[in-house]
Amino acid sequence: MPHRAPGTPYRLTPQLVADHLGVGAVMCLAAQGLGRSFRLHASRPDASHLRRPRRAGGALRWRTRAEERSESPPGSAIIGAGGMVEPVSPLILVRIDGGIEQRAGYYDQPDGCLGWSDGHDAIAERLESAFLEGDVLLVVDSPGGAAAGIQQATARTVAAKAKYERRVTVWADEMIGSAAMWWAAAVGDEIFIPPAGQIGSIGARGEHMDISGMMAKEGFKKTYFADPPEKVALAPEFPLGPVGEMRGNRDVKISADAFRAAVCAGPLGQRHGLTPEFLVELGADMLTGQAAVDAGLADEVESFDAVVAYALTLAQSAEAKDVAETAARAAQLRASGGSPARARRRASA
Repeated sequence: MPHRAPGTPYRLTPQLVADHLGVGAVMCLAAQGLGRSFRLHASRPDASHLRRPRRAGGALRWRTRAEERSESPPGSAIIGAGGMVEPVSPLILVRIDGGIEQRAGYYDQPDGCLGWSDGHDAIAERLESAFLEGDVLLVVDSPGGAAAGIQQATARTVAAKAKYERRVTVWADEMIGSAAMWWAAAVGDEIFIPPAGQIGSIGARGEHMDISGMMAKEGFKKTYFADPPEKVALAPEFPLGPVGEMRGNRDVKISADAFRAAVCAGPLGQRHGLTPEFLVELGADMLTGQAAVDAGLADEVESFDAVVAYALTLAQSAEAKDVAETAARAAQLRASGGSPARARRRASA
């Protein structure tokens, strides 16, 4: 079949996970994401994908640098369909979409799917670049992905956030699962969710594919020469033995413990008093809307427009670069009751 254009959708299937995220690798991937379609990126998801708010004729629009340049040739005014386009505030929109690999990669598949996947390296690059300019609105629709690389990527991102004294407001659009939840909890100051949005799947999993029966049926038998013999404890050509099972469970627990520690140490976890024991009791559940808020995995059920208005208010407060004052402003808006939109209206009354 002919190739489709870069950026076309792909369906997240168990086979796709096995082929591209690694058989036997430790995964932080929500099962709810399997069967869903996500869009590949037409280009590597680096800082060129960052979007900035502009107001045209009263409407708020998000534009990349390339889109801004195409709408405004050098030396001309920036004009939009609704009239003059004006900068709003130093708030940068960063998206995380689809499955996350250790490193962003390009795919040219036989089924005609062309485009770039997202990766922990690319997410860190986007966020670090955004922190150079202002606060971040992090919009996430992802079931998670590979555990490899996420600890280093989130650590460097949290350090950059602290260095530039930025705030991150997170919006679920509409899934923040597993490794995506790791990102949101580690870097987000607040997490908001729509009524039907889902957040959670805090844990890790690995797998061992035993193909010995299939090989025997086909008349194949494989012999390994290994020193020590345990070198092939997780080889798929053999049934899983006690050594392989012990190692698989050990590796998954290491990632799961690190995941829970990151959630508890982040702003959300600190504010809601989350503990590793409580997260274990959740059983890696994905919680919807208000249930996620009740469990402390999100702050409020809110609309995207209200969250944007709230984030813009905080970004404008942060322009003075008084971090303590901005933090107090956020607390005041939350404490004033109800949604960010109602809090904003009360604060300005």
